[in-house]
Amino acid sequence: MNKQLKEYFEMFGEFPFLLTTQSYDDEDYKILMIQAVNRGTPLTEEEIANYFKNDYDIVDDKKFNNFGRK
Repeated sequence: MNKQLKEYFEMFGEFPFLLTTQSYDDEDYKILMIQAVNRGTPLTEEEIANYFKNDYDIVDDKKFNNFGRK
């Protein structure tokens, strides 16, 4: 678990939504997690999709048994 993901989880008690084409270790995700922790509000699906300018499938990390599909 990287530093940003750990800080995010400690602050919000959950992992941020994850695009199926990305990883929490990607620099873009680290930037988004830092911004969320600094402002004190968790990331939203819309915020992540807008950041990447695409309508990707979002992985619901609270339900790992869905294999990345909604």
